[in-house]
Order: sequence, then C-alpha cells, then structure tokens
Amino acid sequence: MTILHIVLNSFTNDSRVLREIDALSVLKLKQKVFSTHKHNLPTTEMLPHYNLLRFKLFTQKLHPHFIVTILRLIECVIRMTLSGIRLKPTVIHAHDLNGLTVGWLITRFTKSKLVYDSHEYWADCAHKAKFPAWLYDAIVPKIEGFMARDTVAVITVSDGIADRMRDELRLRARPIVLRNMPFACALPHEGKLRMQLNLTPDTIILLYIGAIAGSRGLYDLLEAFSRLADKNIALVFIGNGAETKNLDQRIQDKKLQNRAFRLPAVPPETLMSYIKDATIGISPIQPTNQSYALCLPNKLFEYIQGGLAVLASDLPEMAAIINEYQIGRTFKSDDVNDLTKQIQMLVDNPEQLRTYQTNALKAAKILNWDHEKSRLIDLYNSKIINR
Repeated sequence: MTILHIVLNSFTNDSRVLREIDALSVLKLKQKVFSTHKHNLPTTEMLPHYNLLRFKLFTQKLHPHFIVTILRLIECVIRMTLSGIRLKPTVIHAHDLNGLTVGWLITRFTKSKLVYDSHEYWADCAHKAKFPAWLYDAIVPKIEGFMARDTVAVITVSDGIADRMRDELRLRARPIVLRNMPFACALPHEGKLRMQLNLTPDTIILLYIGAIAGSRGLYDLLEAFSRLADKNIALVFIGNGAETKNLDQRIQDKKLQNRAFRLPAVPPETLMSYIKDATIGISPIQPTNQSYALCLPNKLFEYIQGGLAVLASDLPEMAAIINEYQIGRTFKSDDVNDLTKQIQMLVDNPEQLRTYQTNALKAAKILNWDHEKSRLIDLYNSKIINR
C-alpha cells in the first residue's frame, strides 16, 4: 500500500507536508512524493519515511507570463498523471488545488482514494494575481468544487477557511482542520541569535520569521520600528523571498543597519533555537486577499512554541488564538500608528510582557504537532485505510 503526496513546488522546505509524512509513517505504508524540479536539486531522493521524485519541466525555462504559467501547469499535470497511473497508489494525498488536479486525474484511471489538503483559500489567494481576475473567478472555484466533491476527505488549515470551503464548494462535510503547528520543542535556550548579531542579553528582540514578500506587512513593521523611542530594541527578519533586496535597501535607507537585521531562512530543525532567543514574535500579515485574511500561519505557533509574546494583525483566526491563550496583543492591519503603539506598550510594560511569555509556554504544551497530528492519523484510520 502506497500514499502518494503531490506537491507542485520544489519540496525543499515544505514543513507542513514533511510533518504530515512523519505522522503517517506510523501507518507503516510506503510514501512517495511527486514535486517539481528547481535549479541543481537532485531529481530523486531516498529519505527515511518517503521517496521523492522531482519532475524537470521543459516549460520551466520559458519567460514568466500567465500563459506560460498555464502551459507549465499543463505539462506538470500530464507528466505527473502518467507517472501516478503507473504507480497505482492506494491513496493520493493532493496538496493544494494544483496537486488536486493531478490527483483527480490519476483516480480516473486507478482505484486510488483521493484526499484534498488545501493549504489556503484558493478562491481568493495570492496566486490569483498571476492570472486575469475574470478568468480565475470563472474557472478556479468551479474546478475546485467539482474535484473536491469527488474525494474521501478534505483537509484545510483554519476554521474560517473550512467554513468557506464547505459552503462555497458545496461539500458533503466540513473540511477537517489541521493547523500548521511545529513539534513540541524541548531545546534549551542557546543564545544563538544574540551571539550571531552581537546583541546583549537585555536587548528586546522583535522577530519576524517567514517569507520576505508582499502583503506581509514588513515595510509597515520596519516603519513602526524606526519610530520607537527605546533604542535597546532590535528587529530581526529571518527568511527569503521576492522582496529581500528591497527590504535590505529600506533598512539601509532608514539607517537602521545597527538595529534591524535580516538573516536568510534557516532549516526547520534549527529554527527554534533562533526563535527562543527573541522576545516578541510579530505576524503583521495584511488581508489583501481572503486567504490571508483567514490565515493561521506557521509562524504564530512557532512563536508560541518558543515562548514569545505575540503581536499580530487583527485578523480573526490569529486574534482568536492570541485572545484565548492570552499570549499577546493585536493591532489594526495596515495601521502603522497602531502597530507602533502596540509594540511600545509591550516594551513599556515588562511585567505584562513576561506574563504573555509565560502563557505562551503553557499554550505550547497544547498547540503543537504532537497533539494536532492525531486528527490526521484518525482520519486515515477511519475513512481511508480501513474504508
């Protein structure tokens, strides 16, 4: 029996899929991953819980354009579908809508069971910007609903997205919510971040981890930081992305090189040692689409696991976690003044800050993958493997 995971990225640091593969390894089934190829990555890898096959696409070399994007998707779908048919997996675990397209086609020619794992709200997400809006709106929701209704189970990442998908895609049942949580972490505090940046133990570190990309509120965060009265504060970005050069330049333009730093993304296995050395974790995502508005990102739970006070834009899913566990504060998204005010309030109230950190450590015992993964294992045992 084989579980085939379909992931239409280069699969170099997809923490959610890696955690799911690890969780499903207890079922003692073979697991294989289909992904796309990029740069000098190996086309095949044999790893402890799965084998990986990356597909080199001929269209990858073409200049980016929405027509090229469609052609690349078509090529990928055709080649992965043919390989999947030959594999004849027991279960196809399709990650996101593009993976669902491949998985659904494979099931037309095999007896495979299909699971749809939507990592975001595809009816209105960042990918939409790559296509004419009228074309995307006319096609994508219809395709997603048609194929999603032909699965044995649908999974997604937040309650808000689950409710939207159930109603708009006319699903038989509400998707199972499997949140993006890290493993419980017992790593000691190593001081790695402060040592690398030569920061003193009493420096308050504001930390952002994740993609350096648009709609993440990074420039608002930098602007708010530049206004803070207390100079014993450092701002650290950890991540890579399309806005890397622009962010680095903005830091220089504001003459903040000695107080604001950007480090490249670090491997998941070492990330927590950096997080634990910070003081406040910030998630300033902007609701430029409904997928962002309803998001519940990795970074929120990683901050919690590291014992940080949390400051996030007042989006409903993140605000609900922060308020339930009393681990920090929210600010009005797209409001630099409010963001500045909330950071200053945390800095000026050290006792409250310590309370939030203590509460985060308590919440970390509940909000971790070791607990969350039981939903995935129960799903496979009840609806898929024994069905």
